[in-house]
Parts: sequence; C-alpha cells; structure tokens
Amino acid sequence: MVDIEQIIDEFYSLLPIKDDEVAQYVSSVFPSIQNSNNNEQYQFSYFGVHLIFMTYVYCIVWQISKLSQNRFMDTAVFARTYNGCEEKLKFHDIKSVFNLSHMPETDIINFLCLLNVDASDIGQARKLVKYRNEMAHANGKIQIASLNEFETAIKEIQSIIKCIEKKMELYIKEYYGNVLRVFLLENEYGDYNNWDDIVNEHLVVELSFSKRQLEYCTNFGLTRIKNNIEPRLTREQIIALNELHTSTVEYYTEIIEA
Repeated sequence: MVDIEQIIDEFYSLLPIKDDEVAQYVSSVFPSIQNSNNNEQYQFSYFGVHLIFMTYVYCIVWQISKLSQNRFMDTAVFARTYNGCEEKLKFHDIKSVFNLSHMPETDIINFLCLLNVDASDIGQARKLVKYRNEMAHANGKIQIASLNEFETAIKEIQSIIKCIEKKMELYIKEYYGNVLRVFLLENEYGDYNNWDDIVNEHLVVELSFSKRQLEYCTNFGLTRIKNNIEPRLTREQIIALNELHTSTVEYYTEIIEA
C-alpha cells in the first residue's frame, strides 16, 4: 500500500538541501497531495506527486548543466524551448531550476541520457508526462479513480526514480572522488581552500546537493583514490584523505539528524 507520508519523505531526501525556491514550491504542493489523498481524490493527488517528480527531474538536469557543461551543451543543440521563451532559457547559464519550465517536459527528460539512463527508462518517463497531460484535459473521465489505480501510477514514478538514482549515484561518486583527489593533492579546489566550505558551500549550496547525494558521497570508497594516484600516497596523505572524508560523513550526519 502506498504511504503518502513516506512518499513525501522520500522526495525531501531527493530534493536540494538548500534551495529556497524549490523548498517554497514543494512546501505548497505537498499539502495538496495529502489533502487530496485523504479525501480519496486520487487523480488530483497524483497530479501533485507528478509535479514534484518533475521538479526532481529539473534539479537533476540543472546539476548536469553545471557538472558536465560541455556534454550538456552538445545535447542542448537538439533541445527546444516553447515559442517566445528563447530569451528566458539560456542553456549555457541556467540560473534557476525552474528556468527549465520554459521547454517541454519531454525534452527536459531527454537530458537524462547524459547520466546513461537507459533509453527505455527515458521513454517511460516521457510516457508519464503524456499520461498526466491526458488527465489535465476536460474529457469527462477520471483515469485514477481508485486507490489501486493510484498505487499503480505512483509505483511507475517510483520505478523511474530508482532507475535515475542508480545512475546518479555513480555520477555523484565520480565527481566527489575527483574533488577529494584534487583537494588532497593541491590543498585547494577552485576558489576553496577549506574542505568544510567545499562540502557546505560548493556541494550543498552551489550545486544543490540533496541528502541522498550527500549519502552517496559518504559511501565513496577511498581505495579508488589510494590505488589510482601516482606516485603512491604517503602515509600522511592517506591520513589526510581519511580526515577529509570523515568530515563529509560528519556533515551528512548533522544534516539528517537536524
């Protein structure tokens, strides 16, 4: 049986830890999901869940635009905005997650290919958009009228999220490992020379990491760095590497216990 509270908690773990714009938006949608579900208005509850799902997809695509800029721009060549919105969405510098709303949702979903999400899963996510759009028209039919139909529809969304997160975990771990390696060897990363600032300001604020993404970082295997750096790390460097990663784990623990 689908547990609405559990679904909402899951989305909170997947959405940015510190993004006021996203937080304000979802905080206004979640109550409508709960109220509709409590009143057995399952189709309207599903609308809300799909809105949050697409917000989650927006966040993922926005992060890709920052972490893989060249590949993102190569893919953006084939993307299209709504008529008259060309000036509102600059692919080379997307200021807000919601700037992506100026292009068709099915086109936004296509960017998931940059995570190596399977084409079949991308196609299924696109179908969910079309499924929701069909409900939005006044056709005299309620397509999700029962709890069973609601649960089936929600499970389809959850299945797509699971596929995306499987790829996102690899993507985030690769990025985190590179940041760790660069900071360890150079004592700085970009404009940062303090590891705690990198985690709190760069990962969480600048890149809008979610709790789940921070969790992926905490599960990063340090042997991937220790065994792939030449010349081999000194004992002091290994100790420093462990301390940096421990700091990340401690920050994550503070976040989930807050």
